[in-house]
Amino acid sequence: MIANASLDAVEDVMRKEGTMYLKSVDKFNEWTVSAFITPGNTKFVLLHEAKNDEGIKSFFLDVWELYVKYPLASLHNCIDFFTFNNLR
Repeated sequence: MIANASLDAVEDVMRKEGTMYLKSVDKFNEWTVSAFITPGNTKFVLLHEAKNDEGIKSFFLDVWELYVKYPLASLHNCIDFFTFNNLR
């Protein structure tokens, strides 16, 4: 619920900054909310206690890479099926 409640803060910071990784967007007691915005405007939100900016940024980049590669993996099998030998 904390991460969901911070989506308004993510939108505000997203308008002010032009970066994909928004670092610490919101704070609730000992919890910190960090966010990552993809070029397609998908929001990844992470709720955490410890402050480790480089580790969190690396995590978000890994998640984004998987987010992009996973749908493309299904296309890879379709492309293998249609080889030039099959088209002759």
